[in-house]
Amino acid sequence: MSELPILQSAQAILKAAAHTRRLIISSPPGSGKSTKVPQLLLDSGLIKGRIAVLQPRRIAARMLAERVAWERGGTVGAEVGYRVRFEDKTGPKTRIAFETEGILLRELLTDPPLKNYSAILLDEFHERHIHGDMTLAACLALQKSARPDLLVCVMSATLDEKSLATYLAPCETVLAQGREYPVDISYVSEETAKIPVWDAAAKTCAQLMPATKGHALIFMPGVYEINKTAAAIAGTSALAGFSVKPLHGELPPSEQNDAVAPSSGRKIIIATNVAETSLTIDGVTAVIDSGLARIARFDSARGINTLFTEKIAGPSAVQRAGRAGRTQAGVCVRLWTARENPYRPLSLEPEILRLDLSEALLNLKACGIAGFGALDWLDPPFEKAAAHAGQLLRELGATDAQGVLTAEGRVMAKYPLHPRYSRMMVEAKKLDCVYECALVAAASQERNLWQDCAGANENIKIKSDLAAVIRGLEFCAASNFEPYACRQAGLKPGVAAMVWRSARRISGGANPGEPKALERVSQCFLRAFPDCVAALLPGESGRYQLLGGRRAMLSAKSAATGAAVICAGETLESMHRSGADITLSFAAEIREEWLRAAFPDRIKTIAKPALDKNTLTPVTEMLTLYQDVIIRKDITSAAHGKPSADLIAGEFISGRHKLRYWDEEVEEWLARVEFLAKACPDFGIEPLNEEDIKLVIADICGGAKSIAAAKEKAVLPVLQEWFDWEKNRLIEQHAPTRLVMPGGRKAKIRYPRGREPYLEAKIQDLFSVTDTPRIAAGRVPLLIHILAPSMRPVQVTKDLKSFWAESYPKLKPQLSRRYPKHKWL
Repeated sequence: MSELPILQSAQAILKAAAHTRRLIISSPPGSGKSTKVPQLLLDSGLIKGRIAVLQPRRIAARMLAERVAWERGGTVGAEVGYRVRFEDKTGPKTRIAFETEGILLRELLTDPPLKNYSAILLDEFHERHIHGDMTLAACLALQKSARPDLLVCVMSATLDEKSLATYLAPCETVLAQGREYPVDISYVSEETAKIPVWDAAAKTCAQLMPATKGHALIFMPGVYEINKTAAAIAGTSALAGFSVKPLHGELPPSEQNDAVAPSSGRKIIIATNVAETSLTIDGVTAVIDSGLARIARFDSARGINTLFTEKIAGPSAVQRAGRAGRTQAGVCVRLWTARENPYRPLSLEPEILRLDLSEALLNLKACGIAGFGALDWLDPPFEKAAAHAGQLLRELGATDAQGVLTAEGRVMAKYPLHPRYSRMMVEAKKLDCVYECALVAAASQERNLWQDCAGANENIKIKSDLAAVIRGLEFCAASNFEPYACRQAGLKPGVAAMVWRSARRISGGANPGEPKALERVSQCFLRAFPDCVAALLPGESGRYQLLGGRRAMLSAKSAATGAAVICAGETLESMHRSGADITLSFAAEIREEWLRAAFPDRIKTIAKPALDKNTLTPVTEMLTLYQDVIIRKDITSAAHGKPSADLIAGEFISGRHKLRYWDEEVEEWLARVEFLAKACPDFGIEPLNEEDIKLVIADICGGAKSIAAAKEKAVLPVLQEWFDWEKNRLIEQHAPTRLVMPGGRKAKIRYPRGREPYLEAKIQDLFSVTDTPRIAAGRVPLLIHILAPSMRPVQVTKDLKSFWAESYPKLKPQLSRRYPKHKWL
């Protein structure tokens, strides 16, 4: 015990604790603060009541309690114990309780002055979990009122002591020393940094382990990457003699213990950031750091949780590297390049600035605290996020319009759950399905409950993940969570057993309801997630319309697949190579009558004109909407009239369909009108603009019963009716389509848009034409395309007189030889 560095600062810690009620202890990783500081305080006699040591994670709380109990020659649950969500291993004689941060907050509900506690130690505070920030703020407020004797101690290896000391003032700071075992930090090459992180880890591990002693600790962001890394190591011959141990929060306690237990053989531990702090793994001399972690964020604008894999901040990288130097000199290889290192984030925002605040706000109100503004925060939450939390509590009925806690809100606050699931439990009591809803609520608290294989979904007759998880857990419990049976149900044995125990506590031992209870669970679920209703988009398999116009995919593994309307408990945005995507999961089919019963003011029916996709005839769509999501569509024949005609016209205006007789003749007529309007503005003829064309198409489609009927309607007469008789006469006279030649033949006049009009005529037809023909009241000479007998142009001119006098004599010999049968002047 004397070998741990923190004990070198024991007197300084005890002196500070005797002098002040606020204390900061900063010491390097591996110094022993998590296990030794609470024992120092207890054995000094300074602390008369219970000491709470708050931990960010359940695995750390449990393992630290077991370690300290062992050091003191006892067992967990006696002098030393732990409390985590749904699990209490403490007793009347417990003096040191390792607890997750949210546990103490819940105690404030039943014991506002915390009379059972004399000291609150917030360990690994640098992680800045929201419950840690709340507990600290609440304890500081308590010190100023009912508990000036309460000792509050903040501990970490990577703290910003100055800013924290300013916040806690008056306080004392103890900078404890740690072991100075050097850790050689290096970075990988550009080539290694580009390959998948699990392959880079296996490659690096193969280079390190034969040249070092001790164990290796590899940090990966999640269970998926841990499994990929383990597979990559298994395929590396140089690492064949090493034992590979995964370590993450979803493993059963026995497997977690096995990963950190002393071992004579060398092992490679692959862990998430649960191994970054608190946990001591003896014998680790090499750390391989992926530099990645799963970071949870909440998008208050869209009301969804996001979970992206992000680069870790500087303090986390320091913590991870420190794992290699606890007992001797070590090495740390970072799986990113030295060139990249300066550009990595310096810090991670506190959770209070990036997570949903509704549960925190409900807890505050239940403790008699009006809201976030009533406490002094190290980092106050953003106003927008706080407002969103308040809005959700109002929507769930936990508070009234003024933000005051309602009777239902007080009941909700008693559950150690997110307010949504607390609301579900309140509804469950009304509908007699407490047992079933408790299973759903407990399952929602645990990630990675489901295995990758097909499971209980196959035997569930209703489209509901909630029903699937209930039946799956019951199947597992019937076999006492035997692994094979759990695999049949598609659930992980250890996690399933934990969920089952949690559900029994939540339900208070309630018995199963009648057969229809599974459906009533979905009704309770709807009350908890009224803003997460989604409707299947027609013709799009698995894609749903959410409130606010957003779209999302339902997980392919969901038992609710194919349901027309669902309510989703998980709305997760993930980043892919093609961009961000929203995935819905933990969903249940919802009936329209449930929506009408629960939220009658949010249901409305509107009539909307539409076209039948098959017959292309106008119909009336009767749309039933839940807010802005269409949950039902009924189609009836539409009465003939302007709305129907406008629908048909819209198809032609948009270009999706074409009028058969909107042809070259029509386009030529429009071009003639444009030409004459420009050439003779005094005629008062205005060309048709885009809006005029839309009106003309609407006139053409008037009275049509279908797209097919409108397509066959005449176009040019309707266009000509746009002008009166006199203007049509002017158009025909001064922008003619033909010019009568001296021999009686008619030559075509063309009006290309944006260019001058021109006439095409054979040279023989022009023999007696000496002056250039003119149109537009004689104001515009025609451009003449003079054609050979083969109809190929031989000259283009606007001056026929010059052509006959100058060009024709030169062309005639050549033309007469080429076309000897034709007459030449």
